[in-house]
Amino acid sequence: MSKQEIQEYLDFLYGEESGVVYLANAALVGGDIKWSRGFVPWPESREALTDAIHGQSLAGKETYVCVSLLERKPTPEERELKPLFKLTNVAVVDFDGNAPEAWDGVLKPSLRIATSEPGREHVYFRYAEPLRDRDLAENISRTLAYDFEADLSGWDCVQVLRPPGTVNYGLAKPERLGRTYDVHVEESNPYRYDPPQFRTADDFRDSIAKQLGSLPDLNEILARYTWNDQLWDLFNLEMPEARTRSDKLMSLAYLSAETGMTDEAIFTVLETVDSRWQKYYKRTDRGRRYVDIIERVRRKIPYGLSADQFSGLLGTTSAQLQLPSRSSWGAVRELSITVEWLLEGYVMKNSHIVIIGEPGVGKTQAAIRTGLALATHKPFLDWKNRTENPLKVAFYSLEMGHLLIKHFQNTMDLSEDEISQIEETYSWEFPVMELELDKQSGGRQYFIENLEEHKPDVVIIDSMSRAVSGSLTDDTVVRNFNKFISFCRNKYGITVIVLHHNRKKTDGNKQKDPDLDDIYGSRFITAEPDIVMHLKAWQEDQSNGDPVDFVQFTKVKDRLMGRSQPVFARRTDQLDFVVQPPGVMIGNASDNAPIGRGKGFKPPEDFSPFK
Repeated sequence: MSKQEIQEYLDFLYGEESGVVYLANAALVGGDIKWSRGFVPWPESREALTDAIHGQSLAGKETYVCVSLLERKPTPEERELKPLFKLTNVAVVDFDGNAPEAWDGVLKPSLRIATSEPGREHVYFRYAEPLRDRDLAENISRTLAYDFEADLSGWDCVQVLRPPGTVNYGLAKPERLGRTYDVHVEESNPYRYDPPQFRTADDFRDSIAKQLGSLPDLNEILARYTWNDQLWDLFNLEMPEARTRSDKLMSLAYLSAETGMTDEAIFTVLETVDSRWQKYYKRTDRGRRYVDIIERVRRKIPYGLSADQFSGLLGTTSAQLQLPSRSSWGAVRELSITVEWLLEGYVMKNSHIVIIGEPGVGKTQAAIRTGLALATHKPFLDWKNRTENPLKVAFYSLEMGHLLIKHFQNTMDLSEDEISQIEETYSWEFPVMELELDKQSGGRQYFIENLEEHKPDVVIIDSMSRAVSGSLTDDTVVRNFNKFISFCRNKYGITVIVLHHNRKKTDGNKQKDPDLDDIYGSRFITAEPDIVMHLKAWQEDQSNGDPVDFVQFTKVKDRLMGRSQPVFARRTDQLDFVVQPPGVMIGNASDNAPIGRGKGFKPPEDFSPFK
């Protein structure tokens, strides 16, 4: 790896123009590809940028820089970088294995960079003067991509490419079995070009139609790409209103492109759906209509730019390694995936957990302590911590404000060392607006922006009733909330813990074992979660007459392990829980003496260990 090669490449790319450089890197962390990005002023940070790229590559990270300069760094609200385009000095062609062996035509490369195997190259044509027309810049690169039958995702003006002097680790390609490639300059020439020397196109529909290969089978598309809920619901929509069909088809194409589908795959999806909707299906020019839609989509989303591959570059925390949507029994058996426990038997990585119980039972206390265990790399009650490092926890306090949370903190009486340890790993979130996570809202946007900015591993929401806009007895409200939580888990790789309360018990059901019927609201509240933890509290007296508070933790739903024996805990004055087996004395009495008056411990009347 050569710092000089990196420096020379940056000088070639940006020259002496001023602007902001967009750089990104990816690292493999616990089986996931974690993305991060940065924005560096140019040319004043020239040496610092070179050192950063060199250091990131030495550290085993995939490293990329944008081919254009931006006007400025984006704000947290700005997801799109194209509007910030300032200028570019290059037209780029990305060859995915079919780079020409000889350049005998009028155009000759100013720079050729080999990125991995032979034929995989990034080829640059340097402009004589900076090009500030974004549409023209993209048109030139897009036309070159079609003319050379190169990678059709390589024309985006804010695309990121590998600098020479770095290493291609192939983190997203486990089939390489660890093989790496040095990214290096293959050829450098002094050729410079004016924009009129390049061919441009007013209409790419003929190019798209010409490039279309054999159309894939729908089952192949279902298996190959990851379908989010929005795309899946639209694909399965039986019949929209007649006046909305064309807009729905356009939305379908956009959502398909965001998964990384090829033009052929999008064509198949459109044709399949339109066979039901009958917008263009019976017309002789329906193929042309579908191509029109694809061409409009490609103006915004380049070919093959998968959302899971580059979501990190848009500010997300991680791009999960995607699994096929359809697999055989044998294929599933061979998948190299396992359950990853954060707290073994209680909290799984990327899971959805609901903690339920009556008011005052200690749900908030239990959730806070669960978060502390994860943020300090410690166990919680009987559940061992299986993480490699402390996790980042965000606790959304929707029922208690700053004053009550401060009271909780003071009562917990944490040491200065403990507080220092969690200063960067445990945060309280006090939204200034209603979250309303069950619908498109400012609260949803606030929630997503927090995920992208602070990148928590675990999110705790207290409580569900304060996180939605409607009643929890409304199935639609609850299903939409669950869909959003599922979307966030899949996109950001987070674990979500939600607090909720029981329905009031009548005299007739106070003796029954805790189960899912205890929960208040729609039946869908417990349909999505992986684990539902039920808390029940009661009080017993010691032999000296002092009362002792107990809590029974019972999993009334566990997708993996089913019901298991409950965990009994004693609540402390420091808002903590201590495992307390039935029949063991506490306080100033013998450790082996029974709790309470008389002959021994008396559990609550509705206790059942689910033997």
